[in-house]
Amino acid sequence: MRKLGVKHIDFAVATHAHSDHIGGFIDLVDEKNSDGNPFFDSDTVYIHKKYLNWDPKYEDPTWQTAEYFKEVTRKLTEAKVTMVDITSDDTSGLSKLDATMTKKGDYSDNISFKFGNLDIALYNLDSIVNKEGYTENDNSIITQITKGLHNAVILGDASAMIDYKYGEVIYKKSGTIDTLRTGHHGISSANGKQLLEFLEPKNFVLSSNGPLRQLSYKLYADKHNTPAYKAIENVGAIVEDFDKSSADLQTFADESCRALVKAKTYHPVIRGWQIWGDATAPDGWTYAYIKDDGKYATGWQYIEGAWYCFDSEGYNLMLQDTVYYDKAAKKKYVLTRSGIMGTGWVKAKDKWYFADSSGALKTGWITYGKDWCFMDNDGAMQTGWVEDGGHRYFLDASGLMKTGWVQDNGKWYLLNSSGAMQKGWQYTGGAWYYLGSDGVMQTGWIQEGGNSYYLSSSGAMKTGWLQDNGKWFYLNSSGAMHRGWLKHYGVWYYLGQDGVMYTGTHVIDNTTYNFDTTGALA
Repeated sequence: MRKLGVKHIDFAVATHAHSDHIGGFIDLVDEKNSDGNPFFDSDTVYIHKKYLNWDPKYEDPTWQTAEYFKEVTRKLTEAKVTMVDITSDDTSGLSKLDATMTKKGDYSDNISFKFGNLDIALYNLDSIVNKEGYTENDNSIITQITKGLHNAVILGDASAMIDYKYGEVIYKKSGTIDTLRTGHHGISSANGKQLLEFLEPKNFVLSSNGPLRQLSYKLYADKHNTPAYKAIENVGAIVEDFDKSSADLQTFADESCRALVKAKTYHPVIRGWQIWGDATAPDGWTYAYIKDDGKYATGWQYIEGAWYCFDSEGYNLMLQDTVYYDKAAKKKYVLTRSGIMGTGWVKAKDKWYFADSSGALKTGWITYGKDWCFMDNDGAMQTGWVEDGGHRYFLDASGLMKTGWVQDNGKWYLLNSSGAMQKGWQYTGGAWYYLGSDGVMQTGWIQEGGNSYYLSSSGAMKTGWLQDNGKWFYLNSSGAMHRGWLKHYGVWYYLGQDGVMYTGTHVIDNTTYNFDTTGALA
């Protein structure tokens, strides 16, 4: 800063409380400018979030985050710096920057102010404390710097779980950006697929103390030929000049190299698995693989004892939790959540599939022990009703084909020994039943072939005398309702055309007859 001619720090943003982000302030407060005056004083505004002692399961205690936060606070307080905790009710210190805080209770909440001819906006104002899946990294203040058509975003260490949401807000406000200071030093937990596709950065900047095995931004950078700049040995800072007509990044060297030099783009040599945050992918992650020859894996690849499949378009991403149709083989395969090609019973997207030893999916009927299962044209195991060969079959929740009686949605159906749903009259268990054209077991009165029949609540066809709604009927041995004269055990009865047994006096064929209360002819 002395070599750049900086005389005073008007404001500083501490992205979050981790020691690798705030520790430098401890020494910086004691430094002087070229005139011998401190960079920090009562006219400096320090914007931060208060550290709230995260649960140890989220934070490594060896980082000494709480201790660093306490010491930085002490040093800045001694220097009479105006401290603004943006999660506090008192943010009056922002008035020194003539800042405006806009809070709508969503991701668009921001603090904005002018700094010379730059427009500054700060996002992620609320505190995320001990929230499952989040860490202090996700507390990072996200900074946007704009001048005219120039636009840069600094992510801090925000993870892909939240950074893409702010990326969408920034894109709607300002469109694509020139430069993205990659989240969390460029590693896999940040710089998600959605974020980069929103912002379409023309340059990447990394802050890191060494090469990292997994640089999630690399998948995007390689596809779009986007240059990346990294703070490497003997280079203390990367500087973007907003006064140029286009984005111009330079490195500023430390004391061993005095001049401003044009930055060299950083192309890390990486092999193996690359992880990228993807809010739409299973578990929030998507993967690519860089082979030993430095090329991205595409198509089928045998890696570490298992088969994987990678698309050959876009970002060459591993297929996972999906069914893949191999046009060359004319077969379908299932890739698990971990991307491994499945054999045997495999679950993907909450459906079950069965693949042979080559990984090819089975369709249609398959045997499972002594049972049968039915797989649709995509290979997914079916449950409930399926239709095949003109017959309907029922498979239980575990996918096994049922036979015999089955109840579904309160209705009963009869399936023969091959599992086919039955219709019409069926004899089973010593009784006759009637199944409608939809296979539903009937109860009560039915009309069939010009005759009336009565089926009990169990569905079994009744014969003999039947009382229904206080009236008596007679059903012969075939179950058909009787009409006219009936001799039963030597006694005569008469049943009308509606099947109801006569009692009392009736004229039949011009002759008067008397029937007692039991229906017997007197």
